[in-house]
Amino acid sequence: MDTWTVTVPGQMVVALVLAIAVYFDALAFGRRHGWERGFPSLGPISWAVFVLLLWPIAAPWYVIRRIRLTRSVTVREAAVRERQQQLAFRAERDVHRRNRATSST
Repeated sequence: MDTWTVTVPGQMVVALVLAIAVYFDALAFGRRHGWERGFPSLGPISWAVFVLLLWPIAAPWYVIRRIRLTRSVTVREAAVRERQQQLAFRAERDVHRRNRATSST
């Protein structure tokens, strides 16, 4: 019975493709959320090298880290939007109050 195995060159190709994908994803993810260096804690190049050298460990770690950051960023953005809406409502309310106060005097 033959067993299916991936050759060393095949593993190197997988590692290289994953490293390139991680580099561009970390770069885009960081820019989208305003981080100068790219993905937090490591820059995109550092993540790519990490994945290239230790891809069986680093690739899942990157995915887990990205999911956690995406969730935290989404929660933070929602909180910021809610706060901005509250401030806009208060500012509008204050304008109406000032208009009523000046029109009644």
